[in-house]
Amino acid sequence: METFFILMMLTEKSKLPVGAVLILLFSLCLYSGSDAVAETGQTLSGFDHLFRLVTSDNVRFDPGQIKDILDYVGSNENQAEPLYQGGLDHAATAYCGFDVKADIERLTQYCFNPDIPSCAIMPSMIRLSSWRDIHGGVGTNLPPLWNRLAHITDPIVTRGVYYMQNTPDPNTGAYYGYDSYRTVILMKYKGQNALISILKQKDVSDVGKKGFILGDDKDLDYFYSGEKGLNMIGLSWVKSYLYDSFSVSVYLEDSSGEKNMKCGIFKWLKAGWAGKNMIRKGHIHKGLLRFSDVFKTVMESRDFPSPVQLADICRAYRSLPSAELKKKMEDHILSLQGKCTCISGCPKVLKSGGGDLEHYIDTMSPMEMSSALIVDYVKHILAKDGNSGTMAFHPSPDEATVF
Repeated sequence: METFFILMMLTEKSKLPVGAVLILLFSLCLYSGSDAVAETGQTLSGFDHLFRLVTSDNVRFDPGQIKDILDYVGSNENQAEPLYQGGLDHAATAYCGFDVKADIERLTQYCFNPDIPSCAIMPSMIRLSSWRDIHGGVGTNLPPLWNRLAHITDPIVTRGVYYMQNTPDPNTGAYYGYDSYRTVILMKYKGQNALISILKQKDVSDVGKKGFILGDDKDLDYFYSGEKGLNMIGLSWVKSYLYDSFSVSVYLEDSSGEKNMKCGIFKWLKAGWAGKNMIRKGHIHKGLLRFSDVFKTVMESRDFPSPVQLADICRAYRSLPSAELKKKMEDHILSLQGKCTCISGCPKVLKSGGGDLEHYIDTMSPMEMSSALIVDYVKHILAKDGNSGTMAFHPSPDEATVF
């Protein structure tokens, strides 16, 4: 029925012949995925409590209501997908479990430092992000959570509104900006440190824009066109949206005495166009694997700058004079030429350069430019691209001197 709806919509909209419509439907197959779920014999509950918690300041956090979730993520079976109930109604959902050789202190120092943008730690998932508001009169910066680890008695609950723009979707190329209600919980779990991050999308996202994954997705080379639509053959005109989303990320230190974490991410998502939810479990799971792979590498890397060093480097990028920032951004974009192998063609800016490139850079905000350069720096540290010469700083993390 859904395929018939899409066929009628495409035929009426584009007046294409049957052969062309069949090609479009083949492209839509990229937007389908398996809904298979691993049978574990256990159904986890507690997600409705977390849903109410993140959407209402009047709900008090009750650790007892999420015991099933914590027990499962903290178990040795945490990499298999469990059965679970609650969350976001009528949405596709998926789970990803993984282990990381790091502790909660390291996680909070990197992921909740106001001077380190999320794109530096999660470059495969986040392009832009910031706290719009933190409830309780503390402004838009979280207090240093790592300083509170030694004094946790009752759970520490922080709530606010968080903005995020994602990286290009591997299936459609689209990227979206949206606000979410966010709650961060720091607590003890069986004597160990634990952190829970909950996000519930506030409103429908901005209309999707065409993004490009240049070459292998693992290279972290992304281009953001600013043009509305999808990066798919015959579907560039589609106005797509993230209609709603809800996620619960759980990070638990294990009891081995080593610096290890058990991690589990549960996500629900509604997205598509013309009011239709096109998302399937396979899409969400693919995105979670994309995130966990790079996140694990960053957290475990011995070559990665310390939190203090990385914060200094990110501040230096963000404080570059406008002219220098634009010049470095131009060099960065020029370094991406020749890397585009997208089926639907490369962005015009990457092909032509010159005046088109200058105009494109003029449309970018300082945050967009500095974030792109920060990701480029991180990419070098992770040995994702050893040939580019566009870095604004010396590779050594203890040198934050501008060339």
